Amino acid sequence: MMSTVPQPHTPPPKRRKSRLVKYLLRILCTTIALLLALSLLPAVKPFLQGLVQNKYVLTSTRLTHAMQEAGELNAVTYTDTGVAVSRTNALLVGTVLKVSIPYEYKIGFGFALKDVVLQAENDSITVYLPEIKMLHDSFTVTGEPMVESFLYELTEKHYQQILDKETLRCRNEYLESGEYQQSAWDAACKTLTGLFAQWSGEDNLPLTFVPKAEMPADSIAP
Repeated sequence: MMSTVPQPHTPPPKRRKSRLVKYLLRILCTTIALLLALSLLPAVKPFLQGLVQNKYVLTSTRLTHAMQEAGELNAVTYTDTGVAVSRTNALLVGTVLKVSIPYEYKIGFGFALKDVVLQAENDSITVYLPEIKMLHDSFTVTGEPMVESFLYELTEKHYQQILDKETLRCRNEYLESGEYQQSAWDAACKTLTGLFAQWSGEDNLPLTFVPKAEMPADSIAP
């Protein structure tokens, strides 16, 4: 008994034509959608940028409120130790009094956070920082003064003058040094970045730090 071999099924010509039409329509619709998206992009872009900027405006407002409540930012504190040496000389005799006083000097730099200005940009927040200033300093005697005298006594007034003079010398050394000022600026930027992340709940905020002296005139509130 002979068996017939089944012939492969050939779809009707009409069905093949239907698939081709669907394929062409899909390409046409995709092309139209792309062209439509490209044509609408200039109109939609400002809207999207506005949404981002509005986000940074709200964040800036929250951060400004938090800074007003925080008070001052002590960006960095420097500590120095040394020995203050004072000599009193007399004519024809030479040194009649030598005083050596061990000390520790501390000075803190920063600014009032209420003086910081935040400005929301399209894709970032510009932080205008006020001038770094001395917030506090202290001069502490850390040991017994060594007094070497020859016919001359150390009075309480003279002793205080030695302390005042050394305190002023230490203070001026830090205030007049551009290196210490730059270090305080860098520390302030780093500290504020951490505080802003903590207060806003957002890590990696796009922040740009600029001296307040460079703030555009039209950005300063009357």
